[in-house]
Amino acid sequence: MTILDLHGGFRRKGASFVPMGANYWPGSCGVEMLQAWPSDEIRRDLDLAAALGLNTIRYFARWDHLEPRLGSLDQRMVGRIAEFAGWCGERGLLAHPCLFVGFMSGGHFWPQGMAGRNPFSDPFLIERGAALVQAVAEHLRPHADHLLALDLGNEPSAIDAAASAGPVATAAWCSRMVATAKAALPGLLVCVGNDQNQVVGDRGWPFTAQADCDFLSMHGYPVPGWHPIPFDGMADPLAGDLLPAYTACARAFGPVLVQEFGTIIGNGPERMRVWLERTLDGCRAAGANGFLWWCLRDITARCHPYAKGGFEQRLGLLDAQGRPRPGTEPFWERLRTWSALPCPPPLPCGEVAIYWPASRDRRDPVTDVGNTSEALGQRLLSCWHALRTAGYAPVIARHDQTLPDLPLVNPGAAVGIDEARRLVAWVRQGGRLLWHGIDHATVGEDMEALLVARPIDHRLPQPVELPTAAGPVRCAAYPRQVCLEMDPGPAEVLARDPRGIPLAALSANGAGRILWSPALLDAAGAEPCNRLALAAWYREALARLI
Repeated sequence: MTILDLHGGFRRKGASFVPMGANYWPGSCGVEMLQAWPSDEIRRDLDLAAALGLNTIRYFARWDHLEPRLGSLDQRMVGRIAEFAGWCGERGLLAHPCLFVGFMSGGHFWPQGMAGRNPFSDPFLIERGAALVQAVAEHLRPHADHLLALDLGNEPSAIDAAASAGPVATAAWCSRMVATAKAALPGLLVCVGNDQNQVVGDRGWPFTAQADCDFLSMHGYPVPGWHPIPFDGMADPLAGDLLPAYTACARAFGPVLVQEFGTIIGNGPERMRVWLERTLDGCRAAGANGFLWWCLRDITARCHPYAKGGFEQRLGLLDAQGRPRPGTEPFWERLRTWSALPCPPPLPCGEVAIYWPASRDRRDPVTDVGNTSEALGQRLLSCWHALRTAGYAPVIARHDQTLPDLPLVNPGAAVGIDEARRLVAWVRQGGRLLWHGIDHATVGEDMEALLVARPIDHRLPQPVELPTAAGPVRCAAYPRQVCLEMDPGPAEVLARDPRGIPLAALSANGAGRILWSPALLDAAGAEPCNRLALAAWYREALARLI
C-alpha cells in the first residue's frame, strides 16, 4: 500500500518515490473508455508507459457510466475500474483512479435524474455518491498494492454546483466520501483532483474544504485566459511561474501532487522546453511530490467533447503513434533523475514569505473584510513572479500558523482586527513586513499600531510612479478606489505622489520594521511593462527591510 511520509512524499514497500506519469484516456475512444472498453489498446498503452519508465497512471470513470440512472450501479462498469488497476499492477505501474467525472475536457456528464440537483448538498445524491465510493473501494481491494490513491473527482471546482453549494457543503461531502473509502479499504490514500481555482476562484473548493484528504492536487496549463494575470505565451517567464505559485499555495496546507499539467499546444518544441524547465523545477522547489502529464497520448476519437474542442486531441506526452513528442524532453530528463531520488523535498524553506490571510472570499458576512479570491490570487501571482525575478525563493505563510523568521510580504490583503494584532506582536518581536495596498476600511487602532502611522484623509486615486533602478513602477490601483493619505510620523518617507502623499514609508516598530504603501503595487504587475520595475522595487524594498 502506498503511504505518505512525514515530509509529504510517497513511499511504497519501504522506499521513497516520486510519481512521474500521465493521465489516460484511450486514443480511439477518449472519454467513452468505460463503455467502449478497448482492452487490447489499453494494455498496449500501459505496456508502452512502463517501457518508457513512467510509474503512475491516472485514469477516469464517468459517473453516468457507473450509474446511468441514479439508484442503480452498473457493477460491470465498476469492475472495469478494478480491472484497469490490475493491468497497471502487472506492469509495475501504480493506478490512480478518478471517480465522479461529471466534468471532463470541456464536457459535462451526469447520470439521468441529476437535473436541478446538487451532488454536494442533495441528501439523496450524497448517499448515491457514498454508495459508489464504497463499491469502487471494495472492488479495488485485491489491487491495493498497486494503488497510488483514489481521486474523488476531476476538477469539481469547474462545476457550478460546487460553487453554489459552498465550502461548508463541499467539506462535508469530502469528509463523507473519504471516510467511506477508508472504511471499505483501510490505508487507502484519498484526494480530490482540483485546479488553480483553489487559489484564484471562489468555486467552493478552498484547501480547507479538503482537510480530510491525505494530500492535495494541483492542475495547471500555460493558457492566458485560464489565469487572472496575463502572459504572452510559454516563453514568457511569468507563464513558467504560475503553476509553481499555485503549488506553493497548496503545499502550505498539505502535501501536493501536480496531478495534471502539460503544454496544451503540442507543437513549438523550443517554447515547450522553456516552459517545462521553469515550471517543473519551480514546482519541485515549491514542494510538489509528483507530476502527471495530461495526457499519455493524443486522442483520435471524434466524439463529444473532442468534436467541439479539437485542441483536446493533441495534448499527449506521446503522439498518436506512441512516439515521445518533441519539446517534452525536460519531463523525460526529470523522470530519470527525480523518480530515483532517495527522499522528496521537505516543506520548502524560502528567503521571503507571502502572506495568506484569514478571509479570501465574501461568503461569511462576519469574517468578510473585502477580500476576493480572484483579486488576491492575481496579486499573489504578480508578487510571486516579481520575487522570483528579483532572485528570491518565495514561500507561502498562513495567517493561522507561526509566521516564519523571514521577510513577510502582504500584497494587498485586507485583515481583520485579530490578524492585525498578531502582526503587530510579530513585527515588534523582530518581524520584517512589507505591505502595500492599505485598505482604508480596515485601519483602526491595531492597524495604526502596526503601521506606526495615522490616516488623515481619503483621497482620489491617481496614476503614480515609484522610482526604481529599473525604471518607475506605474500604478493607479488602490483598495476600494480610495487612496488613504497617512501621516507617516517618524517613518522614513521613501516616495511621495505629486500631491505630497506618502507612497512608500519605512517605520521601526519595536524590534522589527515595516515598509508600507497605500497603492496596490502588485496590480501593476499585471501589466507586462511594469514587471521588471516591480521586481526591482521588491529587491530595493526588501534590502531596506533586511
